[in-house]
Amino acid sequence: MSEASLTSHHPDRMSKGSQTSTRPEGWLRCLRILALTLAIALATAHHARAQADDTPPSPYLDVPYVNEVAGISIQPPRGGESVAGKSSDDEVVRFRNDADDWDFVISKIRLADPTPLTERDAPDDQVFARGGIVAIAAGQMPNDTPGKLLKAELVPLAGQPAAILATRYRQNGVMRLRQQALVQRTDTLYYVVTFTAAVGDVEDIEQDDGARLASEVFQSSLDTLRLLDQGEIVRDQHERLFRMRALIANWNENRLRSVVIPTRYFRLQRAGRDVGYAMAVEEFADDLPRAGKVPPAKDPSKSAGLRVGTRTRTFAPDGSSVDLESWMWTRFDRQTEAFSNLLVVTDSKGEKNFAMERGTSTVEDRVVPRRIPNESGIGERIEGVRQRSYDLEVWSIAKEQALPSIRRELPAYYQPLAIVYLLPRLVPLSEPTSYMYAAYVPDRREVMLRYVDIDVVQEVTIEGRRQLAVPVRERIGLQGAESVHYMSPDGRFLGTHQKAIDTWVLPTDEATINRIYQNADLRKPQDVND
Repeated sequence: MSEASLTSHHPDRMSKGSQTSTRPEGWLRCLRILALTLAIALATAHHARAQADDTPPSPYLDVPYVNEVAGISIQPPRGGESVAGKSSDDEVVRFRNDADDWDFVISKIRLADPTPLTERDAPDDQVFARGGIVAIAAGQMPNDTPGKLLKAELVPLAGQPAAILATRYRQNGVMRLRQQALVQRTDTLYYVVTFTAAVGDVEDIEQDDGARLASEVFQSSLDTLRLLDQGEIVRDQHERLFRMRALIANWNENRLRSVVIPTRYFRLQRAGRDVGYAMAVEEFADDLPRAGKVPPAKDPSKSAGLRVGTRTRTFAPDGSSVDLESWMWTRFDRQTEAFSNLLVVTDSKGEKNFAMERGTSTVEDRVVPRRIPNESGIGERIEGVRQRSYDLEVWSIAKEQALPSIRRELPAYYQPLAIVYLLPRLVPLSEPTSYMYAAYVPDRREVMLRYVDIDVVQEVTIEGRRQLAVPVRERIGLQGAESVHYMSPDGRFLGTHQKAIDTWVLPTDEATINRIYQNADLRKPQDVND
């Protein structure tokens, strides 16, 4: 580990989680960026934001990482980048520095039964004799000499009982120092902060400058650790859901029909430069267009639901391009949906890779068996009980990547993707308020909470023109990157801005796209091949 990597800082560097990839394995991340064209802003990455406290600045640390959902704030080592994706559901965030070969990970341990940090007193060098979480963690840490730790201390951190463990081990021919802090929040919830760095291969680790620096950096980071009060978050979520339930009660067939726009066109701009275009169709139908198997409704006024199709094309400076065709359908009662995403990535040499995703969500009433005691108190009988279920299933295939199907039980406040697409046109714009709902996020392949905040009408600059607009702010997760949909006071879409990647989605017309791009493909998306 080198000191240079910790003292050099690039605040304008984009994290890995926000870069668009044209590699086959990056197709899900492409879906997120391209979904901006749908004006639904499927952003996922957590972001760090500065927090004022009394901790003096350290030359080794970055700005605070704050995660109110996880209830933790800490300053990670400087020079790391947030890594997209998680190795487990309990991982909160991972920072990685490839040049200097270190990882900084925050995770949680959730226990079914209360377990103390330690169960008994013992000398510091007898960690396994202490029992509790400390003994379990010590037993799971890799060691260059089995059963021997370099460090095992019980110290308070952030006003809570905690333990710090350290071990050295060899991996792939490289000697590494792993330092780990276990912080007790409750008897069933622990935070784990782990810092693993490459160090010198010397017999006495105390003589290695890299190991001494890694220890100093880890301790400096732990000094900034704060546990956050989550009570206000829970209260806010309950209030948002209460308002959301009242709002969606009015999203009936007439309401959905009233906001549909048959054909729409968009320009995609990044850092003020055109990088692509999109078109969308909104129509009434009985299902997805399944390669002619389900013809368009002869009488749209009698169709069962709403269907939205989008075609998107974006271009990269290296000559590669990404094409996305999406279909989203939902019944007017929103109790059944179907969607399809087809992504084709063409590299600078003309070679193509593809990925495809299909999904359905359905509300069903099922009869399930239940044991009921007899009135006599002797024996029992089995009766069928009607039970309502709401489930999502998603299947994915790719040219060079195998992905397992997923199934999720959905909450009552889940919204189909076609509704998510229309949402800026469905929320009231007359006064500031906030909502929360759940939706499927393609790039995360997960159902996640989405937060919506309606701002006051204000004067904004879009494409160099000042105009009145109502910002509809939306983010995925409590700390997701914010996308702002600007709506005119009378409900017209003016544009969507995602500040984190400086991307704009701007309404336009077919003629403008054809003028900017030769051979622009503005056809209606193709039918879905089952």
